Amino acid sequence: EEPQEQAQEPEPEPEPVELTDEEKAKQAAAAEKALGTAAYKKKNFDTALQHYRKALEMDPTNMVYLLNTSAVFMEKKDFESAIAEATKAVEVGQDNRGDFKLMGKAYGRIAKAHFQMGNLDEARRFYDRSLSNARTPAALEET
Repeated sequence: EEPQEQAQEPEPEPEPVELTDEEKAKQAAAAEKALGTAAYKKKNFDTALQHYRKALEMDPTNMVYLLNTSAVFMEKKDFESAIAEATKAVEVGQDNRGDFKLMGKAYGRIAKAHFQMGNLDEARRFYDRSLSNARTPAALEET
């Protein structure tokens, strides 16, 4: 006599997961960042800046948004603002245990802006700080 196959019960549908307000804000911020990046790639820097700023308002603990605004200012040759934004990124990173690679990138961006302005001693100081945080391809690319 052959064993009878038992009909398998269908898998229960997973319960929908309710996102917290913080998770919703982070998702909305990521969407704004994507819009900003699309604008940046088209060299629509003012539009990119608006989206990155909105992303930062929604998720003020993410230093990437400040790094992105710093990149916009570098493209606009507004090196003082690029330094200010990258410096804020470092502070946010320090306060929120930011990734060392991102910290290195922020210091590299500060160094690059100082270099562009002819502040070679400051540039060297921040390049050193960048490399002491993260000797990665991204950090080296900034230097």
